[in-house]
Amino acid sequence: QAKAFDDRAGLFVMLEALKLIPEPGCDLYVVASAQEEVGLKGAGPVARRINPDLVLALEGTMANDLPGVPSHRIFARLGEGPEIRLCDGRFLADRAWSNFLVHLAGEAGIPYQVVVKKVGGTNAAALQVEGTGARAAALSVPVRYIHAPVSLLNKSDLEAAIALVARVLREVRQFEPNSFL
Repeated sequence: QAKAFDDRAGLFVMLEALKLIPEPGCDLYVVASAQEEVGLKGAGPVARRINPDLVLALEGTMANDLPGVPSHRIFARLGEGPEIRLCDGRFLADRAWSNFLVHLAGEAGIPYQVVVKKVGGTNAAALQVEGTGARAAALSVPVRYIHAPVSLLNKSDLEAAIALVARVLREVRQFEPNSFL
């Protein structure tokens, strides 16, 4: 329980995964950008500067598995693993890159949720279209009351996200887009 876990959860996941994989299997740029909620203003300039091939946006996401919410309106649930987002109000994930995440999670027995929604947004939206463009995916930790003074997340979701990001960092060189379509 803490204040405004939204993107802080993603930053924590990134830092903890880097501790597990001090020498990732790729050239790696780690970015903590600001102003996602007001137009993705931090991510766009970064993408133009580094021109990435692959992007994995890490953040918190709304866990709205509450009493009275119809099941078709629930996006992510606490305790069922991180969300691999296929699309939202601003973003359409790269199919092969997202399938690679699903493959790695499944192979390692890491719980995850695949989510499609019409609302929200992630920095991946800016990162995938700036410069020459990049294959982008989003991995999010479910958070209850995401922008409130007190937020709540499930420790097992956080641990699963860390494990999956560490696995991605270890295995990224095995990503062949045509193999995961």
